[in-house]
Amino acid sequence: MTLKSLVKHFLIKSTSSYSTIGSLVGTYIQDHHEKLRLGLYVTDHTVRTAINTCMNMIVHDSKSNLRKAIWQSLAGDKTNKKKTVDLDVFARHMVKDYHVPKIPDVVPDSMLANLALMRNIGHSLIAKEDEAQRVEVVGRRRGSDTGFWTILEKRLDELYEKHGEDHKSEGWREWEKEVISEDKTMHARMTRTTALS
Repeated sequence: MTLKSLVKHFLIKSTSSYSTIGSLVGTYIQDHHEKLRLGLYVTDHTVRTAINTCMNMIVHDSKSNLRKAIWQSLAGDKTNKKKTVDLDVFARHMVKDYHVPKIPDVVPDSMLANLALMRNIGHSLIAKEDEAQRVEVVGRRRGSDTGFWTILEKRLDELYEKHGEDHKSEGWREWEKEVISEDKTMHARMTRTTALS
């Protein structure tokens, strides 16, 4: 297991905050240093600092790649004329690419819901970008912040405030069903719109 695969694994899991992925991975390394053969991470400050620095770069790049994958799953790939991707297909692809060590046969609803939430936020941001381009408003420069992670953090705060920490609670289960259903409805609508264009 590489540091990159470990970071990506934490990105695909349900979490209360994506701004703390680095510290979550660091805690995991400390708790499982023997299995990961990273004993020096626990005992040597210089090694821990070097790994944390590398890990923070990996977190940044992996979050960027995840956001881009979400955008592509919604907007398609115009250069290859690929269409938008159904949530189940997208989730299978993401779990295969991000989940370690064993890929689940069936993507858990918690992961589906997490990806659906991200796609919901991405869809609203893409719609804003499209609207801005239609009215010829100067848009954001390539590489600038889309606001995606900030909005996601806010939505997660609201969800955890409403449903609590226990993801097995009835409130979380209902929310998972709802957000997955909304994504499937959104995808069906987008597919029909694309077919009519």
